[in-house]
Parts: sequence; structure tokens; C-alpha cells
Amino acid sequence: MNIYLILIISFFNNPTADDFDYNFLSFAMCENKLRMNNEKLCTCRLARRLLPELPSKKLSCLCEYYSIDNEGAHRAKGDAMATVKILENFFELMKEKEIVEIKD
Repeated sequence: MNIYLILIISFFNNPTADDFDYNFLSFAMCENKLRMNNEKLCTCRLARRLLPELPSKKLSCLCEYYSIDNEGAHRAKGDAMATVKILENFFELMKEKEIVEIKD
């Protein structure tokens, strides 16, 4: 198996993948007789639930809202690091709002 695919799988075995990335990786894994069956967490959907007052829930707007500097915007590493910081803020907000379960 391709070592890069192994690295991608280990990196991507988290719940933040969007549909394009998830489907792309799922296809690559199928080609290598592997399955990706982890659940996905959509930061946009979560933002709609937690921050309904924000007019836009796209990554750049969430970064601005939380004063997160995404130096590598639109690059995998930069967007992933920004997403982690956003999720940390979301989890704090969920604690404050006593939300214990995430459902669509």
C-alpha cells in the first residue's frame, strides 16, 4: 500500500472532513481495499446551530469571528489548523450552552 495513503488515512481519520475530501479519500481507500467508516462532523452545520446570528458560516468568516489568523487559507494544513481552533471554540460554546450531543 502507498505510504502516502496510509498517512492521509491516519490524518483524515477525524470527523472534520468535508464531502469532497471524504469522497475523494473514500474512493482512494476503496481502490486499496480499505474502508473509511468514521462519522463526519460538518463545521458549517455546527456553526448554523451554535452561531445562528452569523450571516455566513464559511471558514473565513468563522476565523474572523474568533480572531483566528489562517495564514495558509485554502491550503490543506492552514485550513485544517484553523478548523481545529474553530472546533475548540465550538466545544467551549457547547459546554456553555450545555449541549452534550451533536446531531444533524
